[in-house]
Amino acid sequence: MKKVFKDLLAATIMTRDFDVKLVTATGKEIVLYRDRLYVIEEKESSTEWNFFSEKWAYIHEDSLPIFEPMVGDKDEDGYIWDGEKWIRDNRHFRLYSTTAKRDGKAFFTPMEQTDE
Repeated sequence: MKKVFKDLLAATIMTRDFDVKLVTATGKEIVLYRDRLYVIEEKESSTEWNFFSEKWAYIHEDSLPIFEPMVGDKDEDGYIWDGEKWIRDNRHFRLYSTTAKRDGKAFFTPMEQTDE
């Protein structure tokens, strides 16, 4: 099953902040330019930049290791990865959900593709 972003804002942030490579359903590369996602179409005599507007942005296989936990990652529930397991951060533990973070930046996890 492939990993995808249904939220294009999350896809944009992950491409900008963590160099995640994205592709279309047909395998064309999605690039980030001025905080917008584009698909580059090579034509015989020109190159077209088309605004990306598909339902899902697929994670390129080279970027999958980015989503493995790293020491210091914080999940949505305030737990921190210590290299072996998720531990509760009592200093900043909240009873409500927050955004997952890596190096202090928002970190979004892709979904498994479904047939929706």
